[in-house]
Amino acid sequence: MISPIPRRATPAGSASTPASPALSSSAATSKARPAGASFRDFLQQSSAGGAARPLPQGATTAPTAPGSTPDPPWAGLVRDVAARRREIDAMMQRALRGEDLGARELLLWQSQVYTYSQQVELVSRIADRTVQGVKLLLNTQL
Repeated sequence: MISPIPRRATPAGSASTPASPALSSSAATSKARPAGASFRDFLQQSSAGGAARPLPQGATTAPTAPGSTPDPPWAGLVRDVAARRREIDAMMQRALRGEDLGARELLLWQSQVYTYSQQVELVSRIADRTVQGVKLLLNTQL
């Protein structure tokens, strides 16, 4: 016979849901979102270690330093791809110099090359879609 799923005690008039030890323990340790707060506010608070500053009304990004321009959303991805390439180039130079690379390092190298190839593919898709969008925009009569 299958045992029934235990139910949590709930206030009168509300629906009860199955209790899960994994969910209830993670829910107790995670940061609670105050009522009425937006998802963006919650993410900012979580990424800032709990001390988030609210964005001005109508703003879509955090303010930047005076006199500077904000980085485009894809700039971090491009920087990461460039950093991965430098790491792979350094490992290639070590291999070409004849240094002894152990199994652990070779496995790490394989992982880094795979990640790099995935990132390059993503950047190329983003660039392709951007070019297609610009072409479509320029061909559209306003």
